Amino acid sequence: MPKKKTPISAQVRADFEASLNRLQEVTGCKTQVQLAEYLDIRQSSISDAKRRASIPSDWLLRVWRKTQVSPDWILCGNACGHKLAVPSDDTGQVISTIDPVRLRSTVKDDLIKGIIRYLDQM
Repeated sequence: MPKKKTPISAQVRADFEASLNRLQEVTGCKTQVQLAEYLDIRQSSISDAKRRASIPSDWLLRVWRKTQVSPDWILCGNACGHKLAVPSDDTGQVISTIDPVRLRSTVKDDLIKGIIRYLDQM
C-alpha cells in the first residue's frame, strides 16, 4: 500500500515562505533561477524545497559563508537574534574583535623590529 503524504500545515507553509523571503533578501535574488545560480544548485531543487516547505541546511551554510548572515535569522527572523553571525551590538552593527589602536601599535612595533633586524644584518 502506498504511503500517504502528510499535508503541511498552513503555519509551517507560512514560516517557510517567510524564511525563503529572508533568504532571497540576503542573497539579493528576486527569482528562483537567480537563487539557484547563487546557491549553485538546480532550480528544481528549489521547487523540491518548496514542496517540502523546508530549506536545506547546506543552503543556509553556503549563504552564511558568503554573507555572514545567521542561518537562525534566515529561518525565524529577529525572533532568533541578530541578522549577522558575527559579533554585533544591539543594533546589528558589527563589532570589531580587534582594537584598532592596539592593531596600529602592534603593526608599528613589528615594523620597527623588522627594520632593526634588517639593519643588524647589514
